[in-house]
Amino acid sequence: MSIRVLVAVALAWALSLVGVGLWAQGTQTNDAKPPRTIEAGEPVGEVITSENIGIQRIANPADLSGQVTGRIVVKIDGAWHELVSPVATILVR
Repeated sequence: MSIRVLVAVALAWALSLVGVGLWAQGTQTNDAKPPRTIEAGEPVGEVITSENIGIQRIANPADLSGQVTGRIVVKIDGAWHELVSPVATILVR
């Protein structure tokens, strides 16, 4: 093989590498969604559940290691609802 052929093959190979690199860079899309920011008090993750009652973790920036803030939820007609404590006034006579 002559030097002229080797130079031509090396040049063709280098140009093909540059072409493939440019093609690959052009096919990249920047459609990735940014990570969701979770505000304090928002639910985090799935409900840890039995059939109709469960606990859902909520975000709390003041969580200490090993401690988790959560809320009790109940399933009514297939949808989870937060359980709240009722306030009642009782008259004692």
